Amino acid sequence: MKSEKIIIWQQILDFTRKNLALSNKYVLTPATELLENLGVDGSDGDDFMFAFCQHFKVAHGDLETGHHFGPEGFDSLAMLRTLFGFGKAEAPLKPLTLGMLLLAAEWGKWDSAALEQARSNNAYDVPQP
Repeated sequence: MKSEKIIIWQQILDFTRKNLALSNKYVLTPATELLENLGVDGSDGDDFMFAFCQHFKVAHGDLETGHHFGPEGFDSLAMLRTLFGFGKAEAPLKPLTLGMLLLAAEWGKWDSAALEQARSNNAYDVPQP
């Protein structure tokens, strides 16, 4: 019999493939990043996370999608501010991984500090089927 964690992990893989229209050629691991590896950004990232929280009954907690996904499209004003040194620099985007989604689904809530700690320690503990 499969453990609950294996079942949730498989559901996250299925959900991700379906919602991002990914074929099975994409190898998805707990370390797979939505932005860096799968190209999820802007409003697509917002939509994905909203659907994820609804599907897996995850309370939003302190989830700020703007910390993980950039703005939609090309931000020419931000580029000009950067080029000419006006305004403060934007904070770098934080990685959001499939392993973080697994933990949030297990916990039933989004806890950014705990999820970031797990990501930095690669502490997802995904059992092999």
